[in-house]
Amino acid sequence: MIVQNMIHSPQMIKNPSNLCPLYYFNIEVNNTPMGRIVIEVRADVAPKMAKNFGVLTTGEAGMGYKGCSIFQCWEGESVITGDFELNNGRGGRSIFEDSFFLPDDTKLLAVRGTVGMRRTQKRHDNLGMVGSQFRIILQEMRGFTGIFGHVVEGLDLVEKISTYGDNAGKPTKNILISKCGKL
Repeated sequence: MIVQNMIHSPQMIKNPSNLCPLYYFNIEVNNTPMGRIVIEVRADVAPKMAKNFGVLTTGEAGMGYKGCSIFQCWEGESVITGDFELNNGRGGRSIFEDSFFLPDDTKLLAVRGTVGMRRTQKRHDNLGMVGSQFRIILQEMRGFTGIFGHVVEGLDLVEKISTYGDNAGKPTKNILISKCGKL
C-alpha cells in the first residue's frame, strides 16, 4: 500500500535500510469510521520504543492497540491512547518482561505531529518508565521526551479528535482504534 500526501518533519529522515516503518490506525467516533492516522516510527534512534510500538500495533504478542479508546484529548494540544488494559490511562504495559521500561533518549523535539510514549503515573515513583500509552502532539511541548515517531497522514483527523475533549481532557464521544497494523 502506498501512502500519499505524506508530511515529513525535518526530524524524520527516510533511510534506505527501512528503519522508519509506517503503522496505520483506523479511527471510529461513536461507531462511525472517521479515517486513518499513519505514523512513521524512528527505529534508528528509538529501537526499544519502536519495537514495543510495532508489536502492540500489529498485535503479534496477543495484546495491543486494536480496540483502544482515546482516553484524553485537549483541543489543539494532544490526544492520548494506548491503554489496552483499562482504557483510562491507568493501565497499559509494554511487550517487555518487566512490563515498563526507560524510553530511548532520542533527543527528538516534541513538536506538532510528533508521537511520544507517555510516562507511567504513580506506578513507578516517577522513574520515568513507559509502557504502551502514547501521545500525538499538536503543539510544541517543551520538556516532553520519549518522542519516537511522527504523523505522516491524518494529522487533520487528530486535530478533529482533539476537539472532542472537555476542559479536563475527557472525551465527549467514544473514540476508538478500530483496526491497526503495519503498512
